[in-house]
Parts: sequence; C-alpha cells; structure tokens
Amino acid sequence: VGRPPSKADTKPDIVVNEKSVSKIHAILRVEPGSGDGDPQNRLILIDKSRFGTTVNGQKMPTGGSQELAAGDAVQLAPKTFLMWVAGRRDPGPPSGVGSAPAAPAAA
Repeated sequence: VGRPPSKADTKPDIVVNEKSVSKIHAILRVEPGSGDGDPQNRLILIDKSRFGTTVNGQKMPTGGSQELAAGDAVQLAPKTFLMWVAGRRDPGPPSGVGSAPAAPAAA
C-alpha cells in the first residue's frame, strides 16, 4: 500500500494518491489458517511508513506488524483509511480507500 512512485521502480498494488502517504506505506500479507479447525486466512499489516499508521485509533510502532480483524480501520493519513471486509472472494476495486464517499448521482 502506498502512493504512486515518481519512477517506475516499485509500484504498490494498492495505490493511494495522497502526499502524506509513504511511497511504500504498509505491506498487507495473507497467512493461511492453521488448518486445525481454523480454515480462515489471517491478514497481517506491516507498517513501513515514515510517520506512522494507526489501527482502530491506536498508533502502530514503526516497522511493527499487527493481525487485522474484519471491520478494522487502518488510517494511513489524516483523511485516508482502509477498511478490511472479510469473506469477499472478489474484492473488486479497493473500497474505503480515500476520503468520504461521494454523494450518489440523481436518477
């Protein structure tokens, strides 16, 4: 997760076009469940940012990692959040990335 690079050296899979987001702000890693009655994969957030990342309002230690649960809100910048929704097979475009959603168009 990060903002678009000025050069094509490394491009994040999830691009957030916000100046206060680091070029490589965080890494999202999927770890398989244990298989012992826990078939669920786990989503691990690894902070790589310069100024920090918060999860549910709690600042992560720089370089720290944390397992995310469904519904966790990850704040990358003052008005930039990611929200993890568990159980979706086709995530489509990232939702919850950016500012408040735009108002629906009139019919």
